[in-house]
Amino acid sequence: MNNIFSIIGKIITEKIGVLMVTSMIGLVAFSADKIVEHIKLAANRADQQISNYNELATDLSDYIFFTEVLVKFYSQGWTTKSSLNKIVPRYNNAIIKLRKREYVNLALVHRLWGKKSANEFTEIMSLVKRIDALVHELNTEAGAVDSGKK
Repeated sequence: MNNIFSIIGKIITEKIGVLMVTSMIGLVAFSADKIVEHIKLAANRADQQISNYNELATDLSDYIFFTEVLVKFYSQGWTTKSSLNKIVPRYNNAIIKLRKREYVNLALVHRLWGKKSANEFTEIMSLVKRIDALVHELNTEAGAVDSGKK
């Protein structure tokens, strides 16, 4: 009888050992899946942040560039209808794109870089609006060119 209990004990010990090893492997695999999932989410979030940053930087760069070109055209007297028709729509598109995403970008800047950077972004947008108001003052000259009076 002792022999039977000894054999049963060995079988149970082996089965428990296999069960424990299998359970441990399952737990490790489950944990690894969760870790990989978290890493993927973090990587996707980082990619999205980089994409949003690049879009903001490009929009701001486009606006600055077309503002500089527009100022150059007016300061050099290159205000024929054909020359203004080349630059004014590009300036308008740049300001519309930048202003349209202003509050989305403000939230992005605040989330990524904090309140100080958000305040600086607000100052930048305030400057953009003031410059745009000055550009609108040129509309009188642009209207004269467009109507053929100049």
